[in-house]
Amino acid sequence: MARMALLLIGVTTGFMLGLGVKDARAQERKPLPPGFVYLSDIDSTIVQDIRYATPFNFTGAPAPGYNASECILLREAALALKEVQDELRGRSLGLKVYDCYRPRRAVRAFVDWVKRPNSKGLDRYYPRISRADLLKLGYIVGVSGHSYGTAVDLTLIPLPRVPTPPITSNTAYGPCIAPKAEREPDESLDMGTSFDCFDLNSRNPALIGSSESRINTEAMPSDCLAQSAPTRGAGSSKDLKGATVSREAIAKLDISDEQRSSRLTLYQVMSAHGFKGISPEWWHYSYACIGRRLKPQDFVIPGVKEAR
Repeated sequence: MARMALLLIGVTTGFMLGLGVKDARAQERKPLPPGFVYLSDIDSTIVQDIRYATPFNFTGAPAPGYNASECILLREAALALKEVQDELRGRSLGLKVYDCYRPRRAVRAFVDWVKRPNSKGLDRYYPRISRADLLKLGYIVGVSGHSYGTAVDLTLIPLPRVPTPPITSNTAYGPCIAPKAEREPDESLDMGTSFDCFDLNSRNPALIGSSESRINTEAMPSDCLAQSAPTRGAGSSKDLKGATVSREAIAKLDISDEQRSSRLTLYQVMSAHGFKGISPEWWHYSYACIGRRLKPQDFVIPGVKEAR
């Protein structure tokens, strides 16, 4: 009995200490503007690999305003993303996010980067497109839905998770359109290209030829898919079975059937929970079910509070 009592005390103490550590970490982070939340506070199982907080993005440097590698979203978008994660778990899949809220200063910096051709960059992200054409073709825009807190760049990972080696600056990786083994290491399913690959091969096969062909990252409340409403929170999304996908349009993508299927799986589950994709980027989705007017934000993604 004494041993059992000590065991119970130990378990209880450990549990309380675990809560204390979590609370302490939460208190270390700076508060966010009203309506915004840290995704990890909503669902800590969603893997985060915030590339613009690192030099491993097309500019070759951390973006302004990314003081921490944290995914921040409007609460409604974060809760919907949690629903997606809950559904995927039953398929032995999970989400990995590359970018969420993006300060307007970062958006402006991307435009300035294009206009300064002598500034450094990583051309493996745009192997077949001239850097000067990235603005003309709409791959880089002056206004981004990320700044509203509704947009997210993400992919699918298999579960149980098997993390890959970290990306390093002294490794010569292949271009974003190369076979997966030659690209930057990523634990995601093979989508045919890496994240942020400015190339025609990055298109979303479910939206080629649709009204979403223009890069427009701001989803509007009216875009909330009516057919998704019955499935949100139900734990399952309807199988689209490629019904909305043109066979002719799919054939124009130089990706394998498995890579195409992975993109469509992401599209199906995201659409079922109120997210809207765009044609040029398989990884980009905006939560379209917010019934109020939003304004783009420019607050920095805060790091932990400085010790006093």
